[in-house]
Amino acid sequence: MPMVENPLVRNCEPECSEPVEAIVKGNIPEWLNGTLLRNGPGLREIGGKKLQHMFDGLSVLHQYEIENGRVRYRNRYLRSEAYTRNMSAKRVVISEFGTRALPDPCRSLFKRYMSYFSMGKLSDNAAVSIYPIGDKLYASTESPRIWEIDPKSLDSIERLDMTDYVVVNTYSAHPHIERDGVIYNMGSNFVGKGSYKIIKTIPKSSSTGMMEVSVVCSIPVRHPLSPSYYHSFSMTEDYIIFVEQALCIALPTLVKNYMSGKTFSSSMRWKPNFKNRFIVVEKRSGKIISTKYYSEPFVYLHTINAYQEDGHIVCDICCYDDGQALQYLFGEKIIDVIEKMRSGMVADTLYGKCLRSRAKRFVIPLETAMEKRRGNLVQLKSTSATAIAVGKKILLTPEYLSPESMPLVEMAQINYAHYNGRKYRYFYCVTRNNKFNFQLGKVDTLDKTAIIWKEKDHFISEPIFVPKPNATSEDDGVILAAAVSELEENKGFLVFLDGKSFEELARAEFTTSSPLVNDFHGIFWSKTG
Repeated sequence: MPMVENPLVRNCEPECSEPVEAIVKGNIPEWLNGTLLRNGPGLREIGGKKLQHMFDGLSVLHQYEIENGRVRYRNRYLRSEAYTRNMSAKRVVISEFGTRALPDPCRSLFKRYMSYFSMGKLSDNAAVSIYPIGDKLYASTESPRIWEIDPKSLDSIERLDMTDYVVVNTYSAHPHIERDGVIYNMGSNFVGKGSYKIIKTIPKSSSTGMMEVSVVCSIPVRHPLSPSYYHSFSMTEDYIIFVEQALCIALPTLVKNYMSGKTFSSSMRWKPNFKNRFIVVEKRSGKIISTKYYSEPFVYLHTINAYQEDGHIVCDICCYDDGQALQYLFGEKIIDVIEKMRSGMVADTLYGKCLRSRAKRFVIPLETAMEKRRGNLVQLKSTSATAIAVGKKILLTPEYLSPESMPLVEMAQINYAHYNGRKYRYFYCVTRNNKFNFQLGKVDTLDKTAIIWKEKDHFISEPIFVPKPNATSEDDGVILAAAVSELEENKGFLVFLDGKSFEELARAEFTTSSPLVNDFHGIFWSKTG
């Protein structure tokens, strides 16, 4: 019997383009109708060559149609330029984060050097997330090139190049969307002294009827040759909060690696002596708050939420203390970690420490909260987080939100529609136990407790919260999460959990003709069009 690969490294081939009717067990709430769309790297082998890092696989779009208690599943490849060129050549010809394509021998060294900073040459393999711009949906990655997709057919419609509007080399896959549809995102410009740009997008201007894009603020890079790597940022009703972390991109090494055929990931450097810098920007004016806020170094991919309270900004983040976290996400390396931890060969604290994260709360005192300059500047009684003046800087020390019994907090989600940027209490996340079995958690940020849901021998995706219509409480709704079997590569299910009790309401089980894979992020889409 052939060995079944772990969903984290499994290859989704061929695609499951025809809908598969799921067998529903339990009761799906009558009000829950729409489509759960998810995105992630699923095509992980091309022409016999494995794409090396978890970020590298070509995008696979997953669709779960929920209608009147029925569920149908299918998936399709995103027809990006990266997909088209790789499949046409039957080999990897577009480089990704941890996989390097062979350089074109016909191109001179100088042309290769210059092309690295040509924004049109970044991979458009939008395999990270999905978000709306107006009434359209886009698949995204950390490249400025995103893809419009059809939520019904999963067709790849048209590529949108944000460099037509703003000069950036990177573009976050996790924008924030206000209740009126206005979008805030961040992108980096590596040219010259470098900057991090806060970018505002109005889907359709009332005056022109066209999308309008503007730069709200350009934040200078602290160390121009080592700009910070980032995957997300935080936003409140009045502020943007960007954490310039100590995980950096060494630009001279990046160029050298490009010339020598090495990967983007090999230019990443953990520089804990830099510490982490919290930069606060007024959202409306674009003014950078002059106070210098710092913390001890940590690595983060995903923020949880942020809000303002009595002259403070409360900022919650999924934090790794070890700067090597991303380097442990290469396929062979993470599978080796999982197998050794499950076999009991090594202790979790010894071998899995790089993949340990906790939810931490940082509290930033604004000028109105800093009347006294000695001792703890945080005046909120609800938190143990501190802010201490050290010379002309403010050192932030966080409090833990997640219990120590949860060694991983990732891909945290909230009731985004009603509580993003506002004071909240609950978040939902992917977690694991000390044997690296993936689970889901609901964390109460007030009393620092968690409820766990688990399913043996399955990889569990990011939980998506769907609020109940006319709900009167924050957690009144349903959690949707996809589960993929680790033992049978073509079996999976969509689970429906009660947002309050975290108990299972229903599951929709399905079997496909091809392997099922893990994914990263998604969106519940209930609009018609």
